[in-house]
Amino acid sequence: MLARLFPTLLSGPPAYVPRTPWNPWAAAAATILLFIVAMVAAYGATVITSALGLSGSAGSGQAGPGRDYAYVVIWLLAAQAAMIVLTIAAAGSVGGDWREVLALRTPAGGPRIYGEALVLLLLLVALYNLILLLFAREALLGDLKVFIELARSPARLLALPAIGIGAPVSEELLFRGFLLSALAASSLGYRHGAVVTTAAWTVLHAGYSVYGLIEVFLVGLYLAWILWRTGSLWVPLFCHAVYNSLLLAALMVLPL
Repeated sequence: MLARLFPTLLSGPPAYVPRTPWNPWAAAAATILLFIVAMVAAYGATVITSALGLSGSAGSGQAGPGRDYAYVVIWLLAAQAAMIVLTIAAAGSVGGDWREVLALRTPAGGPRIYGEALVLLLLLVALYNLILLLFAREALLGDLKVFIELARSPARLLALPAIGIGAPVSEELLFRGFLLSALAASSLGYRHGAVVTTAAWTVLHAGYSVYGLIEVFLVGLYLAWILWRTGSLWVPLFCHAVYNSLLLAALMVLPL
Protein backbone atom coordinates (compact mmCIF):
# COMPACT_ATOMS: atom_id res chain seq x y z
CA MET A 1 0.00 0.00 0.00
CA LEU A 2 2.80 2.40 0.87
CA ALA A 3 4.41 1.69 -2.49
CA ARG A 4 1.20 2.87 -4.18
CA LEU A 5 0.99 6.03 -2.11
CA PHE A 6 4.70 6.89 -2.49
CA PRO A 7 5.76 5.28 -5.77
CA THR A 8 8.65 7.63 -6.52
CA LEU A 9 10.10 7.53 -3.02
CA LEU A 10 9.90 3.76 -2.58
CA SER A 11 10.88 2.54 -6.03
CA GLY A 12 14.30 2.11 -7.59
CA PRO A 13 17.72 1.78 -5.95
CA PRO A 14 19.10 4.22 -3.36
CA ALA A 15 20.82 7.19 -4.98
CA TYR A 16 23.23 8.47 -2.33
CA VAL A 17 26.94 8.43 -3.12
CA PRO A 18 29.35 10.14 -0.66
CA ARG A 19 31.77 12.49 -2.40
CA THR A 20 34.10 14.00 0.15
CA PRO A 21 37.85 14.26 0.67
CA TRP A 22 37.38 14.33 4.47
CA ASN A 23 38.29 11.31 6.59
CA PRO A 24 35.80 10.50 9.37
CA TRP A 25 37.99 11.48 12.34
CA ALA A 26 38.90 14.84 10.84
CA ALA A 27 35.26 15.47 9.92
CA ALA A 28 34.11 14.61 13.45
CA ALA A 29 36.69 16.94 14.98
CA ALA A 30 35.78 19.68 12.51
CA THR A 31 32.08 19.26 13.32
CA ILE A 32 32.74 19.78 17.03
CA LEU A 33 34.98 22.76 16.33
CA LEU A 34 32.48 24.37 13.96
CA PHE A 35 29.74 24.00 16.53
CA ILE A 36 31.87 25.58 19.26
CA VAL A 37 32.86 28.50 17.03
CA ALA A 38 29.19 29.03 16.11
CA MET A 39 28.29 29.19 19.81
CA VAL A 40 31.06 31.73 20.38
CA ALA A 41 29.72 33.79 17.48
CA ALA A 42 26.23 33.65 19.02
CA TYR A 43 27.66 34.84 22.33
CA GLY A 44 29.32 37.74 20.53
CA ALA A 45 26.02 38.63 18.91
CA THR A 46 24.29 38.68 22.31
CA VAL A 47 27.00 40.95 23.72
CA ILE A 48 26.50 43.37 20.82
CA THR A 49 22.72 43.14 21.23
CA SER A 50 23.04 43.92 24.92
CA ALA A 51 25.34 46.86 24.18
CA LEU A 52 22.70 48.24 21.82
CA GLY A 53 20.25 48.31 24.69
CA LEU A 54 18.13 45.17 24.28
CA SER A 55 17.31 43.38 27.52
CA GLY A 56 18.50 39.95 28.60
CA SER A 57 21.65 38.48 29.98
CA ALA A 58 24.53 38.40 27.52
CA GLY A 59 25.41 34.93 26.34
CA SER A 60 22.16 33.24 27.33
CA GLY A 61 20.33 31.29 24.69
CA GLN A 62 17.62 29.95 26.96
CA ALA A 63 14.05 31.14 26.80
CA GLY A 64 11.99 31.35 29.92
CA PRO A 65 9.54 33.46 31.91
CA GLY A 66 10.43 37.11 31.59
CA ARG A 67 13.10 36.48 28.98
CA ASP A 68 13.38 38.84 26.04
CA TYR A 69 12.41 36.54 23.18
CA ALA A 70 13.73 38.86 20.48
CA TYR A 71 17.09 38.57 22.18
CA VAL A 72 16.84 34.77 22.23
CA VAL A 73 15.98 34.63 18.53
CA ILE A 74 18.95 36.88 17.71
CA TRP A 75 21.15 34.39 19.58
CA LEU A 76 19.71 31.54 17.50
CA LEU A 77 20.05 33.36 14.18
CA ALA A 78 23.67 34.28 14.88
CA ALA A 79 24.58 30.69 15.77
CA GLN A 80 22.77 29.36 12.71
CA ALA A 81 24.34 31.85 10.31
CA ALA A 82 27.81 31.09 11.63
CA MET A 83 27.22 27.36 11.38
CA ILE A 84 26.04 27.62 7.77
CA VAL A 85 28.99 29.75 6.64
CA LEU A 86 31.55 27.64 8.50
CA THR A 87 30.13 24.34 7.23
CA ILE A 88 30.19 25.49 3.61
CA ALA A 89 33.74 26.78 4.07
CA ALA A 90 34.87 23.50 5.65
CA ALA A 91 33.22 21.41 2.94
CA GLY A 92 35.29 23.12 0.25
CA SER A 93 38.48 23.63 2.23
CA VAL A 94 40.42 20.44 1.45
CA GLY A 95 39.98 20.20 -2.28
CA GLY A 96 36.39 19.02 -2.58
CA ASP A 97 33.48 20.73 -4.31
CA TRP A 98 31.40 21.93 -1.36
CA ARG A 99 28.14 21.26 -3.20
CA GLU A 100 29.14 17.65 -3.82
CA VAL A 101 30.49 17.18 -0.29
CA LEU A 102 27.19 18.43 1.13
CA ALA A 103 25.11 16.42 -1.39
CA LEU A 104 23.40 19.52 -2.73
CA ARG A 105 22.47 17.79 -5.97
CA THR A 106 19.32 17.33 -7.99
CA PRO A 107 17.40 14.52 -6.26
CA ALA A 108 16.58 11.23 -7.94
CA GLY A 109 12.87 11.10 -8.67
CA GLY A 110 12.35 14.70 -9.72
CA PRO A 111 10.16 17.34 -8.05
CA ARG A 112 7.51 14.83 -6.95
CA ILE A 113 9.94 13.30 -4.47
CA TYR A 114 9.72 16.41 -2.28
CA GLY A 115 5.97 16.03 -1.81
CA GLU A 116 6.10 12.31 -1.15
CA ALA A 117 8.91 12.63 1.40
CA LEU A 118 7.13 15.48 3.22
CA VAL A 119 3.74 13.75 3.36
CA LEU A 120 5.26 10.54 4.71
CA LEU A 121 7.17 12.51 7.37
CA LEU A 122 4.05 14.39 8.47
CA LEU A 123 2.05 11.17 8.67
CA LEU A 124 4.66 9.43 10.81
CA VAL A 125 5.12 12.43 13.12
CA ALA A 126 1.35 12.93 13.45
CA LEU A 127 0.89 9.28 14.41
CA TYR A 128 3.66 9.40 17.01
CA ASN A 129 2.37 12.63 18.54
CA LEU A 130 -1.19 11.35 18.62
CA ILE A 131 0.05 8.44 20.72
CA LEU A 132 1.87 10.86 23.01
CA LEU A 133 -1.21 13.06 23.27
CA LEU A 134 -3.23 10.06 24.45
CA PHE A 135 -0.69 8.47 26.78
CA ALA A 136 2.00 11.06 27.62
CA ARG A 137 0.29 14.43 27.21
CA GLU A 138 2.28 16.22 29.94
CA ALA A 139 5.60 15.17 28.41
CA LEU A 140 4.48 16.37 24.97
CA LEU A 141 3.32 19.75 26.25
CA GLY A 142 6.47 20.09 28.35
CA ASP A 143 8.63 19.61 25.25
CA LEU A 144 6.56 22.19 23.38
CA LYS A 145 6.43 24.77 26.18
CA VAL A 146 9.34 26.93 25.02
CA PHE A 147 8.10 26.84 21.42
CA ILE A 148 4.56 27.74 22.50
CA GLU A 149 5.87 30.73 24.44
CA LEU A 150 8.10 31.76 21.55
CA ALA A 151 5.29 31.36 18.99
CA ARG A 152 3.06 33.66 21.05
CA SER A 153 5.70 36.20 22.02
CA PRO A 154 6.22 39.58 20.32
CA ALA A 155 9.22 37.99 18.56
CA ARG A 156 7.15 35.32 16.80
CA LEU A 157 7.64 36.77 13.30
CA LEU A 158 11.40 36.84 13.88
CA ALA A 159 11.23 33.28 15.23
CA LEU A 160 9.79 31.91 11.99
CA PRO A 161 12.99 32.28 9.94
CA ALA A 162 15.09 31.04 12.90
CA ILE A 163 13.03 27.90 13.54
CA GLY A 164 11.70 27.33 10.02
CA ILE A 165 14.82 28.12 7.98
CA GLY A 166 17.92 28.72 10.09
CA ALA A 167 17.66 25.58 12.20
CA PRO A 168 16.96 23.16 9.31
CA VAL A 169 19.61 24.62 7.00
CA SER A 170 22.38 24.79 9.60
CA GLU A 171 21.65 21.36 11.10
CA GLU A 172 21.19 19.53 7.81
CA LEU A 173 24.35 21.01 6.30
CA LEU A 174 26.49 20.18 9.32
CA PHE A 175 25.17 16.75 10.31
CA ARG A 176 23.58 15.03 7.32
CA GLY A 177 25.61 16.97 4.77
CA PHE A 178 29.16 17.41 6.04
CA LEU A 179 29.60 14.80 8.79
CA LEU A 180 27.51 11.99 7.31
CA SER A 181 29.31 12.13 3.97
CA ALA A 182 32.66 11.45 5.67
CA LEU A 183 31.27 8.66 7.85
CA ALA A 184 29.45 7.05 4.92
CA ALA A 185 32.66 7.00 2.87
CA SER A 186 34.53 5.27 5.70
CA SER A 187 34.43 1.69 6.96
CA LEU A 188 31.33 2.61 8.99
CA GLY A 189 29.23 2.78 5.85
CA TYR A 190 26.02 4.73 5.41
CA ARG A 191 23.78 2.93 7.92
CA HIS A 192 26.13 3.16 10.88
CA GLY A 193 27.12 6.68 9.86
CA ALA A 194 23.46 7.68 9.81
CA VAL A 195 22.97 6.33 13.34
CA VAL A 196 26.04 8.20 14.62
CA THR A 197 25.06 11.53 13.04
CA THR A 198 21.46 11.14 14.17
CA ALA A 199 22.61 10.48 17.73
CA ALA A 200 24.82 13.58 17.60
CA TRP A 201 21.91 15.64 16.24
CA THR A 202 19.65 14.31 19.00
CA VAL A 203 22.15 15.51 21.63
CA LEU A 204 21.44 19.07 20.43
CA HIS A 205 17.92 18.61 21.79
CA ALA A 206 19.02 17.68 25.30
CA GLY A 207 16.40 18.90 27.74
CA TYR A 208 13.51 17.21 25.96
CA SER A 209 11.66 14.39 27.67
CA VAL A 210 12.58 10.81 26.82
CA TYR A 211 9.60 10.74 24.44
CA GLY A 212 10.77 13.94 22.77
CA LEU A 213 14.31 12.62 22.31
CA ILE A 214 12.92 9.41 20.81
CA GLU A 215 10.92 11.48 18.33
CA VAL A 216 13.96 13.58 17.40
CA PHE A 217 16.04 10.43 16.89
CA LEU A 218 13.36 8.79 14.73
CA VAL A 219 12.91 11.93 12.63
CA GLY A 220 16.68 12.11 12.19
CA LEU A 221 16.81 8.52 10.98
CA TYR A 222 13.96 9.24 8.59
CA LEU A 223 15.74 12.30 7.15
CA ALA A 224 18.92 10.23 6.75
CA TRP A 225 16.88 7.58 4.94
CA ILE A 226 15.43 10.24 2.63
CA LEU A 227 18.96 11.38 1.81
CA TRP A 228 19.96 7.78 1.09
CA ARG A 229 16.96 7.23 -1.17
CA THR A 230 17.15 10.50 -3.13
CA GLY A 231 20.90 11.21 -3.10
CA SER A 232 20.21 14.87 -2.36
CA LEU A 233 20.31 16.87 0.87
CA TRP A 234 17.75 19.24 -0.63
CA VAL A 235 14.93 16.80 0.12
CA PRO A 236 15.53 16.23 3.86
CA LEU A 237 16.33 19.94 4.19
CA PHE A 238 12.98 20.80 2.58
CA CYS A 239 11.10 18.33 4.81
CA HIS A 240 12.83 19.61 7.94
CA ALA A 241 12.10 23.24 7.08
CA VAL A 242 8.43 22.70 6.25
CA TYR A 243 7.89 20.56 9.35
CA ASN A 244 9.45 23.17 11.65
CA SER A 245 7.53 25.99 10.00
CA LEU A 246 4.20 24.17 10.23
CA LEU A 247 4.84 23.31 13.87
CA LEU A 248 5.58 26.91 14.84
CA ALA A 249 2.63 28.22 12.84
CA ALA A 250 0.32 25.69 14.49
CA LEU A 251 1.52 26.65 17.95
CA MET A 252 0.60 30.25 17.23
CA VAL A 253 -3.09 29.37 16.95
CA LEU A 254 -3.77 26.02 18.67
CA PRO A 255 -5.39 26.28 22.12
CA LEU A 256 -2.69 24.33 24.00
